[in-house]
Amino acid sequence: MTDQQKAISGKVTDSRKLPLPGVTVVVKGTTTGTATGVDGTYSLSVPRNAVLVYSFVGYISQEIPVEEHTLINVRL
Repeated sequence: MTDQQKAISGKVTDSRKLPLPGVTVVVKGTTTGTATGVDGTYSLSVPRNAVLVYSFVGYISQEIPVEEHTLINVRL
């Protein structure tokens, strides 16, 4: 891939702001991704033009463009 890679990190929480472990975070249209740890945090390296998809059983998935962000916190 010719797109410049960048490190992204963040935390995924529920509506009560509690950490969500095991949330899948993938680059849309690929199999590149990770899962959140026990504290709801994640980190991965993605292309600058990537869109991250956050999904977890029982929650509505969210898609967030990376753009210029290096820290993306999500509430599902």
